[in-house]
Amino acid sequence: MRKRIKIAVLDTGIDMTDDYILSCEKRIKFQSFLPEDPDVRDEDGHGTSVASLLLRVAKTAKICVARITRSRNLEYRDSIAEVRVPDHLASFSPSND
Repeated sequence: MRKRIKIAVLDTGIDMTDDYILSCEKRIKFQSFLPEDPDVRDEDGHGTSVASLLLRVAKTAKICVARITRSRNLEYRDSIAEVRVPDHLASFSPSND
């Protein structure tokens, strides 16, 4: 039995009213990491496009969308939310296989 893969999308959020996204909602988890804005709504559209593409290509994958910015324009470091990596993942090193 194959394990379902999980893909993280760190982007502008997700539009949960999009028809295709809605049809796959059981495969999607989401959270905003913007401290002043807990809403995951994608005002830019980029995160929704990325998530939609991944859902279409990786037909059995679960997609975890983390809203870390409002815009794809990342000129300023302050426009990206600080996301802390849990201690047990901080030292993760993939094998060279």
